[in-house]
Amino acid sequence: MTAAAWDSINGFVSDVGWSFVFGLNVLLRSPWPVGSWFPDNAVSLMEYTHTRGYQVDWELGNEPDLLYKVEPRIPITPSELASDFKQLKTLVPKYSPQTKRIIGPDVATLTRHDFFKLFLDSIGTGVLDAITWHQ
Repeated sequence: MTAAAWDSINGFVSDVGWSFVFGLNVLLRSPWPVGSWFPDNAVSLMEYTHTRGYQVDWELGNEPDLLYKVEPRIPITPSELASDFKQLKTLVPKYSPQTKRIIGPDVATLTRHDFFKLFLDSIGTGVLDAITWHQ
């Protein structure tokens, strides 16, 4: 995404008075494909967002319980995703201090492979400000 596109999206969100949640790419891993989340592009986006004064809340990934279908080379477990969110939680105060919420895990279902439950068991308290899933 270009800076101009990001500015445009944030301008629109501000104009209509909405809250903005943006999903960061959890598939960037180091070493690829089975390492931990590699947040460099997220940090760059958070820094730019902060310098522009945009209010953005963050989530990490999309439908992680379905990744095995889309990208079988990247088997992110619930506990690995919880670790990735914990890493995001440490980055936000430094690079995106205006952020009010970190949300997730944005699973497709609450029951598939017990991913949601295992994630919640692994994440503990104090990392997420809201829990998300698709209906």
